[in-house]
Amino acid sequence: AQLRLTELHVNPAPDATGNRDGDDHEYLEFFNDGPDAIDLSLARFSDGIDFVFPAGSSLAAGASLLLASDVDAVAARFGVTAFGSYGGRLRDEGEQLTLVDPLGTVVISLTYNNKAPWPDVAKGQSLHFVGTEPSEATAWAAGSPTPGDRGLGGATVTSGPPADGATPSSPSPLDGDNDGADSAGGVQADSDAGMSDDEVWILIVMALAVLLLLLIMAIVVAHSRRRTRS
Repeated sequence: AQLRLTELHVNPAPDATGNRDGDDHEYLEFFNDGPDAIDLSLARFSDGIDFVFPAGSSLAAGASLLLASDVDAVAARFGVTAFGSYGGRLRDEGEQLTLVDPLGTVVISLTYNNKAPWPDVAKGQSLHFVGTEPSEATAWAAGSPTPGDRGLGGATVTSGPPADGATPSSPSPLDGDNDGADSAGGVQADSDAGMSDDEVWILIVMALAVLLLLLIMAIVVAHSRRRTRS
């Protein structure tokens, strides 16, 4: 299965009433163009927006999902339900968007901009993926927003996010060929989960250093007393 970024609504128009900033209507559309569901557990953006998929997240084959700047704003304008809200904004002038799996392996990396040969995206338009190679500017076209036109509802969360310090045990095959990946990477344990081996060795070395210092001081004091008596 392969996860694709198929639409970027980077330049939304504001509401006619002016009650909402146009940026509130931004969204990204992802599509699973493979025959199998894709596990999105704990996948996150390392560049661009700020979003981490909850543990247990998956996207069915042939389905799409939306990440929105503001879920309520996108629902009010387009009548669709986004999977979640992200932090930050999509830059009109372009930027790099990088999605990585829990081990930090790149799943999607796209650098777009608003300069030729990239299409000129007018106010209220989106960038649509229409080619075969996402890194090529000619694979993208400007057009009216069509969130979820490939079919929403295939994104699910089978369990909530892990508690602090918990380590997920399920694999996360996000690299496009379903070979799997250990999702334990990148998860930090609580500070009270015990000391690491390195921390234990540091304490041992510090204790030995203190004992050595005390021994040297004792030798110096004893030597000084002998000289005084003589």
